[in-house]
Amino acid sequence: MRTKARLGQIVEEGRYKGGTAPYAYDLVRRGRFNKKNKELYELEVNDFEATIVQIIFHKYVNEGLGIQRVATYLNESGIKTRSGQNWHSASIRGVLKNTTYTGILRSGESRSGFLPELKIIEQETFDLAQNICLQRSNNYQQKRTVPLNTRGQSLLEGNAYCGHCGSKLTLTTSGSGYVNKNGGVTGKKRIRYVCYNKTRKRCDCDGQTGYTMSILDKTVEDVIYQVFDRLKGIPENEIVGKKYQETVKAAQINLTKQRWILPRQPRS
Repeated sequence: MRTKARLGQIVEEGRYKGGTAPYAYDLVRRGRFNKKNKELYELEVNDFEATIVQIIFHKYVNEGLGIQRVATYLNESGIKTRSGQNWHSASIRGVLKNTTYTGILRSGESRSGFLPELKIIEQETFDLAQNICLQRSNNYQQKRTVPLNTRGQSLLEGNAYCGHCGSKLTLTTSGSGYVNKNGGVTGKKRIRYVCYNKTRKRCDCDGQTGYTMSILDKTVEDVIYQVFDRLKGIPENEIVGKKYQETVKAAQINLTKQRWILPRQPRS
């Protein structure tokens, strides 16, 4: 407990608490010594890695890519992690959650003041990323206002789930084809939705492994158009009237609940 408290004090004083430097920072010595006369390290921005961090936030916040697609983008661009490995969703999530990029050190519940020399990402951009992460989480499904996926050649990526095990359907490609400027596929490239759990053997899913993207997208698109066509045939006053009745009914239910919740007034 004393160690944890001391680390919190170090951070609140605006100093690095020690350990491995976060991605986009280097450890440098600047003449600071501890009580045992041992020179301590400070953080300094690594310009190249800082650019990668800015790309990650830009792709996630401004271009709407999900965490897995950001990792795929970096890997396909030949950009490796500090250890020379491919990026994974966990490492991308770690970057997006790290407050150090805003110029604020953190240790548990302790926070430093603003340290401009460490800032790589604007606070507003960081806050937007946290909001997107929250709204894309499974616990936020009923209140979500941010789409799970806003860009890409598929219709359902990030929004489709396996009907057997509930896992997300992710995109996979095979073959040597490519996507042309009109959005179509030229060559023999095959794009499919696959069950994440089944392909990675995370559970015994008894459903289908994959679904051809073009077929599944077309099926869903046809259903959506059918719904819109049916809506066109319904008179506008009927739609408005039904919505009005639903609103009134909801208000009456809420009023009844409030009457039971409010304390009863004593009789005079």
